[in-house]
Amino acid sequence: MRRDHSEEVYSISPKPFVSVKNILRTTSKRNETELGISTSINMVLDNKGTKDFEEATGNALYPHIAIIIANKLLYVVENKEKIKTGIMNIILVDYSDMEIEEMLKAIYQKK
Repeated sequence: MRRDHSEEVYSISPKPFVSVKNILRTTSKRNETELGISTSINMVLDNKGTKDFEEATGNALYPHIAIIIANKLLYVVENKEKIKTGIMNIILVDYSDMEIEEMLKAIYQKK
């Protein structure tokens, strides 16, 4: 899968650790800093999603984690730390308001 807004290509497992069905709430927030404007998507997971995410994060069997929303590969990050909270904050840079709305819409429609 090609990372969105990039030429980087990754092999992604077809089985997610956490799916859209595990998202309880999603909000977006616009942030202004000296570096410019970005938007963050905040997701709160249900108990199953939180447990599954905790088991997957910090696990040497999974050296990287891909963040995919609305069939867009947003990030691939090293999986070094265990995350126990079930809250994810995804910062989006260089995405239009329309693209972000489409991502949020995709989450709501698939729930």
